[in-house]
Amino acid sequence: MSNVIATQRKVLTREADEQTDEPQKANDQFRKMLVRAKVLDGPVGSAYIEMGNTKVMCSVNGPKEQQSGDYSHEGSLNVSIYGIDSTNVRYTIQSSLNAVVCLKKLAKAKVDVELNVLADDGGLVAACLMVAGVALISASIECFDLVLACNLLLYDSGTQTILDPTQSQLKKHTKGVNVTIGIMPALGQVVCCDVNGLVRKNVLDKALDYGFRKCLEVYPLMSEVLRSKDGNLF
Repeated sequence: MSNVIATQRKVLTREADEQTDEPQKANDQFRKMLVRAKVLDGPVGSAYIEMGNTKVMCSVNGPKEQQSGDYSHEGSLNVSIYGIDSTNVRYTIQSSLNAVVCLKKLAKAKVDVELNVLADDGGLVAACLMVAGVALISASIECFDLVLACNLLLYDSGTQTILDPTQSQLKKHTKGVNVTIGIMPALGQVVCCDVNGLVRKNVLDKALDYGFRKCLEVYPLMSEVLRSKDGNLF
């Protein structure tokens, strides 16, 4: 790791350590969100996201030619995640990003996606999906669309919903169901539906519809982040 990248990561990590009390928000609102592209000088692409006190940085390198024995008609993504110990989270993110990246355009090549979790106060998978999507596009990796995502907490048998819950809210409703939804807005497709808990199908269907609409609220922010001064995306 270069000294420049190490220094930049230390600065962002120090900022992430400065946890702030979350202001009260309505159950149908997102927490304050901040997204930055091109935050690191070394990697081909990079991005940083804050969703309340959840903070994640992502770097992208590649495409790199795979070894001759690894040839495939499609390219591959190599997703690694640091700061948490969860194989399930990495698998969810990788499988979702596989649906977003134009892998056929990366034949015989691989792209490394590295996620660093600086702080987790809920909505981690949603944050990782969005920051990885921005980092991939900033690296000029061809994607079908942007990635928008949100996290929902369903409780009281699915009659109540909290959008973008914090860890304290998740702990308060231990019998609730945690749902993460990721979408490609222009194509109208769901790329992630990660459900933790037992929920009836009709309740989940309503949650997916609600989550899809809420994801679209993030579109103006994400598209602006990716828009350069001359009006073009990276």
